[in-house]
Amino acid sequence: MALDEIEIEITGLDEIDRAMAKFPAEFNRTAIADGVEAAAAYLGAMAQGLAPELTEGYGSREPGELRKSIGVYMRKVSADRPELTTAWVGPMYGVSGSSSPEQDPGKWGQYVEFGSEHNRVPEPYLRPALDGGAAAAFEIFVQTVSAHFNENSEGAGI
Repeated sequence: MALDEIEIEITGLDEIDRAMAKFPAEFNRTAIADGVEAAAAYLGAMAQGLAPELTEGYGSREPGELRKSIGVYMRKVSADRPELTTAWVGPMYGVSGSSSPEQDPGKWGQYVEFGSEHNRVPEPYLRPALDGGAAAAFEIFVQTVSAHFNENSEGAGI
């Protein structure tokens, strides 16, 4: 894991574990992936709202460019290992149309979050989104996964 990444591991979901044992692995992978994606989308929306916005253009950067670049990238793994489903939330590369990688929000967004030699005052937006939204994102995850099982379990869900 890189220094600029935050890893969240969810444990202690005994009811979901019991429900998962009743379903095929592919169904479980889909349920977990949908839960992770819904929680990550929530955190991404929070980060978008917290990202600082230029009041006017600066070089090749446009107002709102950082906010617009924040998205979710999903990595869904094999059906037999749904717990390894991963989501990355933050500025995405290649969405601004910049011809220079250095001018892409996927690159310079980290300097806004953590600061740099040219931007000495950090303006965090990802960490505050996680700090302020983790409990709600967890609840979204649980609700989304539970909905999959309840819709398909005929009373055997959670």
